[in-house]
Amino acid sequence: MAYEMKDILSHLSRRGLFLIGTNEDKLGPLGILLMRNLYQEWRKSISIIRGKACNVLEIQPTTLDKGLNDNIKSLSDSSNSLLHFWNLDRDGLTSRQNSIKMMNPALPFVLIRQINSVSGGESFKAFLRFYCSPKESQLWYHTWKKERATWWRKLSINRPGRFVLEEDSFDDSKTYDRARIVLSYNNYKETVEDISYCKDSNEIEKNICNSNNFHSITCSSYMTQGVLAYLIDSYHCRQLMHANGASKDGPKSLKLHPRLSPIKAAIIHPNTDRIHFVELAEYLAKKLNSAEIVTWIESAKCLEECYKNHDEMGTLFCIVIDDNTVKYGDVKLRHRDTGLLEQIHLMDVKLCIERDLQNSYEDNLPPDLQR
Repeated sequence: MAYEMKDILSHLSRRGLFLIGTNEDKLGPLGILLMRNLYQEWRKSISIIRGKACNVLEIQPTTLDKGLNDNIKSLSDSSNSLLHFWNLDRDGLTSRQNSIKMMNPALPFVLIRQINSVSGGESFKAFLRFYCSPKESQLWYHTWKKERATWWRKLSINRPGRFVLEEDSFDDSKTYDRARIVLSYNNYKETVEDISYCKDSNEIEKNICNSNNFHSITCSSYMTQGVLAYLIDSYHCRQLMHANGASKDGPKSLKLHPRLSPIKAAIIHPNTDRIHFVELAEYLAKKLNSAEIVTWIESAKCLEECYKNHDEMGTLFCIVIDDNTVKYGDVKLRHRDTGLLEQIHLMDVKLCIERDLQNSYEDNLPPDLQR
């Protein structure tokens, strides 16, 4: 079912995911957390291509020259890897071309620009440039297009087919081609990534590649637009039917992919003066945070209202601490997508959530949308 865009944006603004302002729209606190998760997934996705994992060589701007010999040794030891990666700061290639050239990178290889800061009100982009030989350039171009389109679709739970790959040829000489990945939702379209293929190069790139004979493929992923695209795609409103046949809007939820959900687990305890509940909640939160499971602690008088709020925020799990937790160590675990309550022991919560998250990481694409 398609929803009105104004209803979706109003919901996102109310829940602190995407704020609608008088001058400009920007990501809210939860939206920034979601963008961090999206960028981390982007970073992982480009380290695997053609089914092979590549060596990730990290060179931070502040330590570029320090330990350069170790980095060169790392590169030579991993010569069987398919791709190699460098982190570039905003100075770009100009100030680092000599250092990169010293490593003598062999085609194919990738240069990436990493996002170093995240704040609302700005548009952020994750950028990579892939260099390869002209003989394999067309094959690599089609491979990157399929890989990137598949990645955007994998992180969509509701309708992966909304992320469409559109081709665009710029000239008859075929020196420059471009494709884009677009979220298509009703009459709304948002470009989330541009993929371009270029036969031309500048002097800096020729110096880095130690060659005049290479082609480049550029992928520009728009993180802010990507966050908004996934929020729109994940919005769900259940319709309630009356006896007379009329319908009205029911509970709303954000069915975000587990990898993208800004909050993985909400720990809810009774709103009383008993310190035992708070101590147990803090203990459990510390245990989950140590496993990189982002948690939220709150006290509540009405559990149903808490469930409703966290469904609207896209929280994956709600963990309820009550008198049984103090007496026997049992908590109630509720999953966002099923709404079912499961009673488990406090010490098993971390393992149960990790197992559920791992299972949800399996590919969710139908065969016709897979590469």
